[in-house]
Amino acid sequence: GSAKSVAIELGAATRASMPPVGLGMPAEEIDHALAHLDLLKLAAPRFLQCQFDPREDHGLRELYGYRVLCEQTGAQCIVEVVVESLTDYAAELARLATMVRQSGVSLAAIAVCPVGDLKSVLPGGPRPPAPALEALYAAARSAFPGVRLGGGMFSFFTELNRKHPPADALDFVMNTTCPIVHAADDRSVMETLEALPYQVATTRSFMGSTPYRVGPSGIGCRDNPHGKTFTPNPDNERVCLARMDPRQRGLFSAAWTLGYIATFARTDIESVAVGAPTGPLGIICRKTDYPQPYYDRLLNPAVYPVYHVVGGLTHGTGCKLVYAESTDTARVQCLAYRGEGGTTLWIANLTAGDQTIAVHGAKGAVYATTLDQQSFVRATTDPKGFQAAYSLVKDPTKLRLKAYAVAILSVND
Repeated sequence: GSAKSVAIELGAATRASMPPVGLGMPAEEIDHALAHLDLLKLAAPRFLQCQFDPREDHGLRELYGYRVLCEQTGAQCIVEVVVESLTDYAAELARLATMVRQSGVSLAAIAVCPVGDLKSVLPGGPRPPAPALEALYAAARSAFPGVRLGGGMFSFFTELNRKHPPADALDFVMNTTCPIVHAADDRSVMETLEALPYQVATTRSFMGSTPYRVGPSGIGCRDNPHGKTFTPNPDNERVCLARMDPRQRGLFSAAWTLGYIATFARTDIESVAVGAPTGPLGIICRKTDYPQPYYDRLLNPAVYPVYHVVGGLTHGTGCKLVYAESTDTARVQCLAYRGEGGTTLWIANLTAGDQTIAVHGAKGAVYATTLDQQSFVRATTDPKGFQAAYSLVKDPTKLRLKAYAVAILSVND
């Protein structure tokens, strides 16, 4: 463990609000998500960021699946549209609009990106063939009048930074991130959190006041702009640019995701999307064709620890953020907001060692539940039971969090 404890100062409510937290919704996970609808409803994502890619033959079936998932969970539906045509994109978008009407799905927003912009471009290199973005955005507005329109990158910030979209033609700009592009060891993955505020500042510098949305992002790589496929990972190792990262199923992902959302919540981001309901980027366990140690032995539906971070933070949407700062954000991250019942304070240990944490400024009784090795079985197999299991904290200045643990504190102020 570390010699010096980390202090968290809890202050007053601020003027800023907690941004909505949503989930990515890959087309190939629709049926699995529907099969785990009860758990998805309990997680209550504020929006589902759904994929529509004509190269994968997506059509009415996928749109109808998105409709059912969004209606059943109460999530807003945002569709990311890959545009295939170089010249006939207006007709392509009009066909999609017809399918959207036929499916009955209600769109909160769409985002469009040409196929050519999905591939990585070296700085100053030639842009692959793609329509002029102003014309593409105009066609999208014409096909989907009154629907919020987004653009930017379905891949990483680096790509957005190399190909600045005409932001004033958009209602929001977006990109995702991935922490295992360059290095995949535990420490490097946690260190990627430190770069996120600089990404927001850089994006602001070229897109002015246009709202900015990030995600869906996870530890695993959702989309690889650098190659045709992902790094195969049959042995559950920590490898760069893999879609399946074993840490997604462990406490590590819960701590990393809290750090991720907490970091963005302190910026002027409009929303944050993470992962997916199920699958390699998921928060809910499903049967897979690769081994999932521990989970493979379970007979009943189970969730990964990160499920409780996502499902908890979705309920904070719109609440006023409360000032909360850690004296060592590389070791311990925190996030606080004020709801009807008082202040909720989230704390994550971003390290592999024990951390002693002193919370100052908590007025009133403090109750807590902790996601760690001890609660792992209950948290993964009995999500409702885990979420109800709060106990009184005798002394908030003497908290102890084990490796990659997340504590959820309820301060009755």
